[in-house]
Amino acid sequence: MCADVPERRRRLRGHDTSLPRSLPRPVSLKTGSLQPSNPDVQLIPAESGNIAEGRLGATRILSLSYGARDTLPRLRQGGSTDARRVHEPGPGGREGDGVTGAVANGDWVSLRRVLLQQACEPYRQDGRFAYHFARGKLRGDPVFRAILELGLLSGHRRILDLGCGQGLLAAWLRAAAHCCYERGIWPRAWPPAPRPESMRGMELRTREVERARRAFGPGCEVVQADIRSAVFGSADAVVILDVLHYLPAPSQREVLQRVRAALPPGGLLLLRVGDADAGLRFYLTRWVDQAVALTQGHGRVDLHCRSIAQWRELLGECGFDTRAEPMSHGTPFANVLLIALAIGRAS
Repeated sequence: MCADVPERRRRLRGHDTSLPRSLPRPVSLKTGSLQPSNPDVQLIPAESGNIAEGRLGATRILSLSYGARDTLPRLRQGGSTDARRVHEPGPGGREGDGVTGAVANGDWVSLRRVLLQQACEPYRQDGRFAYHFARGKLRGDPVFRAILELGLLSGHRRILDLGCGQGLLAAWLRAAAHCCYERGIWPRAWPPAPRPESMRGMELRTREVERARRAFGPGCEVVQADIRSAVFGSADAVVILDVLHYLPAPSQREVLQRVRAALPPGGLLLLRVGDADAGLRFYLTRWVDQAVALTQGHGRVDLHCRSIAQWRELLGECGFDTRAEPMSHGTPFANVLLIALAIGRAS
């Protein structure tokens, strides 16, 4: 028998979940040094432009590198810190809110459990499909965690979600702000949760709009509209997740130009797209999109995809400075989140 077996048994009995002593040193940004407590988050070096230098409101752009377990560091159960005790509240927290040490110190699994419960509960009244679709999407899609962990929408008062579906982003942000952050259930290393004054959504499909309205009640700000012709109004941040590739190339440009017109200088666009240069992963992504369209009764749809270089070129022509972040962690897809700041007028 191996000599290290007793040591391994001892560690298992003690539930030793401590982190390795040696971790990669983070890279400092030009705008200041940020030392994340989460070893799964690494800073990426500044390059050039507003976003690369970290001037996205109060946000530092981070590069996520999730492990197979997709968890943030947990507390040592055998150490001096008792995970069951109420600790000093995290950002936005108050004494006596009953925050567990595990959540306050960044246990993503615990936080996700609370977020999923609170964000998905409004969809129960609409039936099993709406509820389980919300739960599966919010649980499995890495973009929802990234928006919170990177603070991408923090500090933006007016958010517009184009192609919002049944309003999952609004449900997620509401749960994060009111059910987690304001009660102190929040990782200390994370930026504050977004707390927009206005959260509007636009969706073309009638069934999705009805689900959103039943979930959110009279205060629902999801309207049925075609983003190719709808009036966007004004916003501080616009979110478009997995939508633009359904539009022909000329319509893509027109929508992005009107998004730029709706944003003030320094306004934010979060645009997730598939990377047409990603080989097999891209072909799988496109096949899934077409299969979903078939199951929803839309028949065969034409997809108008671009490489990330082509998307960034288009965004630059429409008055945006962009940065690309991989956004397929834990999935087989070729999705990339383009983080774009409005810097000039659309050409």
